Amino acid sequence: MGDLVLQAGTDSVTGSKDPKLGISAIRVKCWAANIIDALYAPCPDIGVILVENQPRTFNRSKAGDTGGYDVEITLEGIHDGQEDGERWSIEGTTSEDSIESHPDYATLLQVYNGSEDANTNRAVWPKTIGTKNERNPMHQVESYLVPGLVLTRRYTADFVPDEVVRGLGTIDDPPPPKNSTVKVRLTGKRNWLKIRARVTDRGNKAEIEESWLLSGPAGWTWEMYRNQVLT
Repeated sequence: MGDLVLQAGTDSVTGSKDPKLGISAIRVKCWAANIIDALYAPCPDIGVILVENQPRTFNRSKAGDTGGYDVEITLEGIHDGQEDGERWSIEGTTSEDSIESHPDYATLLQVYNGSEDANTNRAVWPKTIGTKNERNPMHQVESYLVPGLVLTRRYTADFVPDEVVRGLGTIDDPPPPKNSTVKVRLTGKRNWLKIRARVTDRGNKAEIEESWLLSGPAGWTWEMYRNQVLT
């Protein structure tokens, strides 16, 4: 088997680097003398230690077999000696909850002439309200939207820690950010529930993503979310 030859030209080596995670992705354009080299020959040395981590692409020259093959290789990872990085983000969310759980439920009943059905313990609202029989905005309302936050941490590591999976579905404290302006100060009994984990192979590193959902004012119920389901 022969070698791949780095093509000439200003676009023969292009790429990008995430300044937070430290992961680089470099595309290298090469030339191969035959189909076997196009498929299996290693990437030419370009001075960085990364891993071929995406499907390589190649095209047969218009000149036929004598013209060889144009090959494009993608290298990914963190160059040797560089520190692992992390990136934090916050996303606002809403979830639907029963109107009976609203923190101002008693006030809503009073203001909008609501009552509770004795059989179902669910709120019932009259169709009209006031001396002019105006439409009651709470009529047939059974739920309300609860605002929330999802905190996500993306980071790189040499291997996947066991706690990435074990903590799913449990009350959990996200680690403090190292170098990020994304910080959430909790008040009252609020806490976090770990809801999501994802691992992506990025060459010589694992890119790990973990997400936590912020509770309501009363916090997540400890007895419901204390046990680890995945062990």
